[in-house]
Amino acid sequence: MPLGFIISDKIIEMYESGTPLRQISKETGYSKTAIRSRLLQNGISLKPSMNSLGGQKLRENYKLSGVPPYGFLFFKSKLVVHPEQISTFIKIIELWKQEVPIREIARRMNSIKAPSKNGKGWNHFTVASIIKRHQKCSNLMKLAKNWLMEI
Repeated sequence: MPLGFIISDKIIEMYESGTPLRQISKETGYSKTAIRSRLLQNGISLKPSMNSLGGQKLRENYKLSGVPPYGFLFFKSKLVVHPEQISTFIKIIELWKQEVPIREIARRMNSIKAPSKNGKGWNHFTVASIIKRHQKCSNLMKLAKNWLMEI
């Protein structure tokens, strides 16, 4: 497609309704870069990139894609506490902060029959991924503790 296209109302409407640039590109045949440039030229402000500070804030508060972290679920596009998993999440993070080895945390979760996401036993890979996600999304523990204070 030629880069000199005039942006259509349909493209603007698609973007403003939340359709990602990648999807608009697929549906229209224009490149993402061309669509992005034309949106900016037409005075349309772009949503924050997931790598920007604004995008990180958005990702912390709303479901954009993927599976929610252990101990949480998506409800009306917001990340909320999963009542059946949150106490296990908190226990894992607290043990990790006490420098208990990851394999030992998994063993303890199995010994108390703590519910895992898939209903199977705990292993060090699962515990490590929960901890890694907690480190990336620092607001998870705050959200969990706030929920516990409310009940």
